[in-house]
Amino acid sequence: MNDNRVHELIQDDFLSLLFHQPFFGHLVTGTLPVINSDVDVTGVSLVNGTITLHVNKETYPKIPKPTRLYYLVHELLHIILCHHLPQPGKDPALWNIATDLAVNQLIGKEKGVIEPISATFSVETFQDQGIPMKENETAEIYYDILKDHFKKDSPDMEQPENHPSHTPWKESTSYSEKIGKEVIEDLIDQAYHKSEGAAPAYIKEAVQQKKDAVVDWRHTLRHFASNKRSIHKRSTWKRRNRRLGDGVMGKRKTKERSVVVAIDTSLSITAEWLDAFWAEICAIYNDVHHVVILECDTEVHRIYPYSKRTRPDVMGRGGTNFTPIFETIGKSKHPLLRTKPDALIILTDGYGPAPDSCSIPTLWCLTPDGRIPFSSSSRNPIRWGKVVRMM
Repeated sequence: MNDNRVHELIQDDFLSLLFHQPFFGHLVTGTLPVINSDVDVTGVSLVNGTITLHVNKETYPKIPKPTRLYYLVHELLHIILCHHLPQPGKDPALWNIATDLAVNQLIGKEKGVIEPISATFSVETFQDQGIPMKENETAEIYYDILKDHFKKDSPDMEQPENHPSHTPWKESTSYSEKIGKEVIEDLIDQAYHKSEGAAPAYIKEAVQQKKDAVVDWRHTLRHFASNKRSIHKRSTWKRRNRRLGDGVMGKRKTKERSVVVAIDTSLSITAEWLDAFWAEICAIYNDVHHVVILECDTEVHRIYPYSKRTRPDVMGRGGTNFTPIFETIGKSKHPLLRTKPDALIILTDGYGPAPDSCSIPTLWCLTPDGRIPFSSSSRNPIRWGKVVRMM
């Protein structure tokens, strides 16, 4: 089955979840499906603010639909419970088993709609092997029980076969951890409201336990802009030339900041978020004093210096393509872009292609329902730049 057919199958499964399990259906639509061979069937990762759903195009289509839906809910629960985040000091194999034990008990099984895989881990499986376990415990508790058993009671006992490897979890970096909870909470809140509260009770409890402080996007935006400085030298008679003496002008070093702010002017950016973002540009200007505005949808429409006097109506309102932004900054002869900026800030919902890399420090300021842009070559989410989500 080719990639297009697999994508169609995935989208059809998403629609089935929306109909039968609205909460999980709305949640899964916030992920980015990627077809690859890195997983046996499915897997999830969270990198730079984007939840990626990995799907094996060879094995996934061969599985009955009720079991495919089971896989999708299984992966979503791992994300909700933050099982994908790094676990320093834990044995990866035992952690895989412990997390599966925790989530498999939570999946509502509905005959003909969502049915488990045959090799699913269960508490009963380990109880039959003499391992004391109770139902409805957390992955952390199951891990401690498994660790104690395999270390002390039965060192020669083989671990159960066919447990998921959760390979994509390795992609979830410490940077993802900083913003990951914010992204997950945002997606869960949206799914909860869109499904009109039709979420299982254990989801509400788990979400409450996992809630943490929300990242202040305004603070992140201002800190990013003010923290990037270039050192420039200018000639002056007020400083003595160290090499040639008093008869020649000396050099004075100054630290100046040059920030380019690119605004996605596609139709997906609402006036509300544009107003909020413009207010933050004003705050950045108060600290930086040299801000260049660049308006772009599928092409760059205007380049101009920021001014407090007016806020012009943006031009464009078409599709989204970020490549022209970087091409313009790198090759433009525009007088405002003759030197490389110290920082680039992009307001966008992220639904568009971007270059594979960039040497300019870049901050992607995403709207609440936005996602990381994808590479124009690989079509996978880009892995450079910093990400903050407007809340």
